[in-house]
Amino acid sequence: MLAYPDMNDLVDRCGSAFTAIIIAAKRARKLNDGEEGVLDEYRGSKDVSRALEEIVAGKLLPVGKE
Repeated sequence: MLAYPDMNDLVDRCGSAFTAIIIAAKRARKLNDGEEGVLDEYRGSKDVSRALEEIVAGKLLPVGKE
């Protein structure tokens, strides 16, 4: 179960859970490859958690949802 960020927040930002997970997975791969994070501070320590936090913060959005 996902404790933070809340799944409802992710769906609100992305339109669907599937879209949120795809965006988070792609971003997590980039973070794992050494790309810098876009937030000043993260609650999570893993790349997927950080990617999800970036989505909720509005730093990552699906194409066409701006």
